[in-house]
Amino acid sequence: MRRNDERYHPRSLNSNGGWNVTSSLSFLKTPLLQYSSEIRSAVLLVHGEKAHSRYFSETAYSKLTGDNKELLIIF
Repeated sequence: MRRNDERYHPRSLNSNGGWNVTSSLSFLKTPLLQYSSEIRSAVLLVHGEKAHSRYFSETAYSKLTGDNKELLIIF
């Protein structure tokens, strides 16, 4: 983007070659199911039969405590 453009900002990622101080890398390292046993509200997990991430819902379902949970696999 040109510097004389009215949309230019010196700290903008797309106009100045700046870089992002934060990134999503920390989310990739987060142990998402670490506190799943503490969930007390109802949980509904819905996945397709052939979804590549189906294993995650099955793992999460097994780690949830209580009887207010349901795993629904769509065929």
